[in-house]
Amino acid sequence: MNIDDPAVINVLRRSMIARIATLSRTGRPSINPLYFVYLDDHLWLGTADWTLAARNVKANPRVSVLFEMEQGPASHQVLRISGRASVRVEHDRAAAIRSTINAAVAGDVVLIAGKGHEDYQLVAGERRAYSDLAQVRATLSARSAA
Repeated sequence: MNIDDPAVINVLRRSMIARIATLSRTGRPSINPLYFVYLDDHLWLGTADWTLAARNVKANPRVSVLFEMEQGPASHQVLRISGRASVRVEHDRAAAIRSTINAAVAGDVVLIAGKGHEDYQLVAGERRAYSDLAQVRATLSARSAA
């Protein structure tokens, strides 16, 4: 499978949710829906690091991600990508997002685990303005300009 293939891009553009299949330490399968974005030849998935999907990836990196076309006339096409994943935890969220996005190459999947809808972070009991989405946008913008 080539991520640049027009048929692959078509499925990604017409899919709304990715379904990630993971295995627990004991081999028990689990499928979890995740929102995703296909942007600049990359797949960006998001979840929190405490979720079942993230815990399973930590225990067993083998994953499959299923995309099903939900829009358009031929809406019964599916795409499955299989491989190995990893979970990276960085306490400085902005630094983690910047370094991960900047290290990504065409065909990589970057998973940003967090609460993307919140516009603040609690740091040592202090509420600080912060947005994962704003950080992703700023990093992608800087990367595109470089």
